Parts: sequence; structure tokens; C-alpha cells
Amino acid sequence: MTIVRPQGRPVLVGTSILGLELEATQWDAGEGPGLDAMGQLQVFNVACLVTAQSWPDFVPRALGRGIRSCLAVPIILRGRAVGALDLYSLETDAFVGFEQVGLHFAGEAAMALALVDDGAPVPASGEAHPSADRSRSRAVS
Repeated sequence: MTIVRPQGRPVLVGTSILGLELEATQWDAGEGPGLDAMGQLQVFNVACLVTAQSWPDFVPRALGRGIRSCLAVPIILRGRAVGALDLYSLETDAFVGFEQVGLHFAGEAAMALALVDDGAPVPASGEAHPSADRSRSRAVS
């Protein structure tokens, strides 16, 4: 997961060293599914990185670490992307059909960030993620 603070510096969070390395790789390359999810406010579900045409610098580096698929979901707070929830897998097709699950967890992350923000109102639990209303999920092959 990447969170971008108001100063513009990213905070990289991961449940594994590999996840942290992949988040850093996106920022180093200046491209990747998480950065596009934030920039375009849409979900990117990459079923097979081997055949992906996007991100010419990120993809070979991810493949070199054994990653075969990923799901990137923007974390949206008060109408703007404040980060991305990025899930990676060593298997192809690992996240097919999991876009709504990703949107749910990104919404939970946004609520947690709202709690630590300077008194910002917290969205109601169960409120739909802004991306869900636009149906802007994009499968990438």
C-alpha cells in the first residue's frame, strides 16, 4: 500500500519485504498499477503480468521478483486519491473477480486515514467507495 501525505512524499506500507520492494519499484520507475490507480481513480486488475503491455519499466522488475498478477485500487478520501491498495501474487489470475473486495478494503483504509487526519469527518461504515459508482475497473492483460 502507498499513502501520499499532503507534502507529496509517499509512505510505503507492506505485509512483506517483497510487497514493500514492489511499492518502491513503482515510485522508482515512475509507473505501475498503483500509481495509475491513484492517477486515474480506477481499479487495475492485471491478471497476467507476463502479457501486460503497460508499465515497461515496472513489469520486468516485478516479473523478476516472481510476481505474475496484481490488483491496484485507489484509496480515495474526500474526492481525491491519497494512496493505493496494491495486492501482488505469484500466480496468474489471482485477483479475477476480486475488484469489489479490493474496493471494500480501500474504503476501510480511507476511513482509517480520515480518523488520523485533522478532524476530518469519517465516512459512514459501509459507504460505497467512490470508484464503485463509476464502474471504472479496468482489466489489464
